[in-house]
Amino acid sequence: MLIYSKDHDSKFEFIGENHNFHTDAKWYQGVCLGINLYCDDFCLGTFDTVQEVIDEIDAIYACPGDVYYVSGYSDYDGTDDWKALCELMAESEET
Repeated sequence: MLIYSKDHDSKFEFIGENHNFHTDAKWYQGVCLGINLYCDDFCLGTFDTVQEVIDEIDAIYACPGDVYYVSGYSDYDGTDDWKALCELMAESEET
């Protein structure tokens, strides 16, 4: 099966059953910013909760087709909220 990443910008050949899923949580000043999900060394995407990660792995294994797209794709690039994000980060640095 061919798996496309959450951003749809890369793909991974998921052939056979000898693959390892693992995660890497990203933290900033005690706040979890997201949980990266990997299959072997391929980053499938970033998720907000452990349950979303578990659901994604379950969906990959349950996929009956030859192609799987990781859920949660959005073409939103965040530029509209850049100023608000900078202000939020500055506030968090003050505390």
